[in-house]
Amino acid sequence: MNFYEKKGYQDKFYILVIFSLILFSSSCGLPVYYIIYPPVNADSLPGDTQESRFFSFKTADAQNSTSDIYRGIDVYYKIYNNKNDRDSDISQIQAVNSDFSQSGFNKMQGLDYAKLSSDPKLHNKSDVLFDKENSDANIKIRLFDEGEYKAGFKINDTEFSHSKPFRSNGNSFQFGEKNLPAQGDADYTHNENEEESESFWVAAFAVSVGRDGFFQAYYSSLLPLGSIKIPKDTSN
Repeated sequence: MNFYEKKGYQDKFYILVIFSLILFSSSCGLPVYYIIYPPVNADSLPGDTQESRFFSFKTADAQNSTSDIYRGIDVYYKIYNNKNDRDSDISQIQAVNSDFSQSGFNKMQGLDYAKLSSDPKLHNKSDVLFDKENSDANIKIRLFDEGEYKAGFKINDTEFSHSKPFRSNGNSFQFGEKNLPAQGDADYTHNENEEESESFWVAAFAVSVGRDGFFQAYYSSLLPLGSIKIPKDTSN
């Protein structure tokens, strides 16, 4: 083999190696990381009066406007009949909840928090609870009717009282004799030592959601929304 034949063979070999690397990278893919900004607090955490018993936050639509994968906001919740169980779970989640990380979301899912839904849906564009908008929105969520306040959603100054929040099993948060969280419900942690408790507590987190072209989901860090106390009989 002369010099030119050898050089031609080497050139073909190098081209083959480079092509193989490109093909490998395209098929297997290198890790892709997306930055999604979380929602932020719009008001104070829920209080223990009728007037203040709601979840609230502000979306990060403006910050996420340059993201191709951003879809909107979801809210996850869990029901407890024991405050210590509630506080323990929240502490575990917050211990790993860090900026630009899904660790908090993963821990929350591991503790069986469920996705809050609305009926009828607030929009028909995607599967998130609050669809993305061109600018940030202030959100309020009331879980149950109480006095003059009705269960529903408020986005900026627009009331959506016709659309009610629902549990993952399709039941409402309007608790009563025929509608109570029961041991075994996926969205409920039952403590047998609190059988006589007259109330439940609903803890919640808000999260920004993204999906890529392959429908892979991505999540921001979590915004803790506090918890709301709901009596066993909301008709009182």
